[in-house]
Amino acid sequence: MKLGEAIQGAVPLTETKPHLDIFDEVYSDYMKQKIRKKFGLLNKELETDKDIYDSFLETMQKTGADFTNCFRCLSMLPLLGSPNFQAKLKDVKEYILTQCSTLEELKSMHKPEMDPRQLQAFLAMVQSNPGLVNALGRNFASITRDLEKLEKIKEMEDKTDEDQRKTNEEAWDSWLKKYVERLNIEMEGKTDLIQANAERNAIKAAEKGDYSEVRRVVKLLENPYNEEVDLGELALPQQVGNASKSKDDKFSDGGATSSKSKGTGELRSYTGMLYESKPPDWSLDLKVT
Repeated sequence: MKLGEAIQGAVPLTETKPHLDIFDEVYSDYMKQKIRKKFGLLNKELETDKDIYDSFLETMQKTGADFTNCFRCLSMLPLLGSPNFQAKLKDVKEYILTQCSTLEELKSMHKPEMDPRQLQAFLAMVQSNPGLVNALGRNFASITRDLEKLEKIKEMEDKTDEDQRKTNEEAWDSWLKKYVERLNIEMEGKTDLIQANAERNAIKAAEKGDYSEVRRVVKLLENPYNEEVDLGELALPQQVGNASKSKDDKFSDGGATSSKSKGTGELRSYTGMLYESKPPDWSLDLKVT
């Protein structure tokens, strides 16, 4: 709406306003796709995926857990069927519980800005004179938030630290169970666990400021016709020791390494793509300024 107002000298508002509904629809779709990627849900789209995200936020809020670290630790969890799945699930749960707030921290987070006695007096005034709500306008929203915080603190008055730890554990047990069930659906029809996990955890590293993959490609291009290339410190963890292997070794670990096949000098990226393969379709849209 603000953009429409800013350009109304060139495009009348009567023409831009009808497109506002389109924005909401496109934004919602885009947000949904970003959320699914954040949870490693790459292959199947379900209507219930939004609930995975919403309940995750609710659980974090209920337990006062750290937003970034909770999301980050989910990448530790492999797909169902992996040999170490149960051990990793336990690790993830234990780590998340360390990121939850203590009872005192939660009380501090919910401390209202106004004095509780003033809030109580104001609440009594509003109940006797509802017209005050309209008179206060935006200020009423901040007062409402303080009242909600006050209610939260009252709920915690009789709680102990042990009660809060139990609440945190039950909340995350419930959410992790839901998430694991969703990952199980993600794996239906897939038999290659290594490749599936690699795809699920692959991140566009360069977008995050990690240009190691770019540097690997540059290193290969320094000697484009050599079949034996020493990547040195740029080698992926799984590549260490490959130089001593024979050329008969096959690429067999799902795509996360770089190895050589007989007579071909195969070198693969962290996604499993051959460096010497045909450029992907999206590369046709790249432009050089």
